[in-house]
Amino acid sequence: MDWLEILGEINYLAVIAGVVSSFVVGMIWYSESMFGKTWMKEVGLKKKEIEKDKKGMQTAMFHSAVATFMSGSVMAALMYATDTVGVADGAIFGLVIGLGIAMASMVPIDGFAKRSMLLTRINGSQDVVKYVVIGAIIGGIGF
Repeated sequence: MDWLEILGEINYLAVIAGVVSSFVVGMIWYSESMFGKTWMKEVGLKKKEIEKDKKGMQTAMFHSAVATFMSGSVMAALMYATDTVGVADGAIFGLVIGLGIAMASMVPIDGFAKRSMLLTRINGSQDVVKYVVIGAIIGGIGF
């Protein structure tokens, strides 16, 4: 299997739609009505600090977009290689990636860094939902 060839064949518009969806998921997930207040408490930030640091937040959003584009591209390539098509199969694929790679990687890292498991659950669950949505989009649009 030629991975470079597969990466050349995937639908990058679907990947970009997945990146955009990840920001929508993040905006909802980390809103004050969902997990935002708890997340800020767990990471030791105040709302005023976040609002004041516009440049830092823009940088974090840029890095997040690049990282999500990379992981979305790899997801699309893996979906192509495994012939995973359709919204439902794409969502299940995203669930497997979210739980089996994203969340599973985050748990030991946060554990050794002495971060709270509540923070790990908030961030990790958001990753799972993000990858489910990205998988559904790529599966629905086509890789």
